[in-house]
Amino acid sequence: MFSPREIKYIAEIFGIKDVFSLTADEFKIMRRKAFHRWHPDKRRHEDPNKANQRFMIIKKLADKVDFFLKTLPEERARMSGQLMVAEPLLDFGTVYVGDQPVLSVEVWTPSGDADMWQFIRPKENWLTLDKSGNNLEVKVNARRAGRYSTKISIWGNGEWAEVQVKVEVIDRHPLKLSKSRLDFGKAEEGQTFEDTINILSDVQWFVSRKPDWIEVEANGNMLQLKTTKLPCGSFLDKVVIDSYNSSYKSATVFISVEVYPQTMVGKFKNFMSGGLP
Repeated sequence: MFSPREIKYIAEIFGIKDVFSLTADEFKIMRRKAFHRWHPDKRRHEDPNKANQRFMIIKKLADKVDFFLKTLPEERARMSGQLMVAEPLLDFGTVYVGDQPVLSVEVWTPSGDADMWQFIRPKENWLTLDKSGNNLEVKVNARRAGRYSTKISIWGNGEWAEVQVKVEVIDRHPLKLSKSRLDFGKAEEGQTFEDTINILSDVQWFVSRKPDWIEVEANGNMLQLKTTKLPCGSFLDKVVIDSYNSSYKSATVFISVEVYPQTMVGKFKNFMSGGLP
């Protein structure tokens, strides 16, 4: 695809060390800078004919590089005879703790055989790798906030290639509640309890988990919780509240009550109120 002389000229004119690992977007910037620097209007101290001739050579070479970079990666691998990675940088941007985004990159050898390349698994535990045909799939699963980056080494066709991975992981906002614990204490069987919790964060929310013995009712930013009639025993569970806004964490309300056998007085009150003794 490129002669040794052209590769040397590309390095001198455009400042490209390795054209085979370059992206089209990166070359746009380098091309603009080179055209500005070597335009005949900027080389008036030189012979005009030589400046124009050089600029025409630079334009033709730039078009050749641009065509090569816009070609499909499998064609680029075949044309260059080298191991080719479609995108040397996987930038996940900003994600939240607990998210598991996945990006993939195409890897091609000159033969196009997917069995002719393999990746070296990095030691970092915040990402997992998987190979599917000519695709290398990268999944991020960082449990702590921070900025993460690493390089994945790929071996094939007797050559090495690298894919850089970077991501910034941030914490979700806490979902604020007026109470995080409801302790109803001790009570006789047959009684019910209720209480109200205010959702202090200005977000849309919903109850994502609750035990069977808790009934919930939402009213604006208030959540009413009511127990059913419970048998004897100790009850400890939780109600989980989530937000439709993924930037907020889940909030948990712990609920406890201890129910003991009903006394004769309790049975009489229950009978008088219409219940069974």
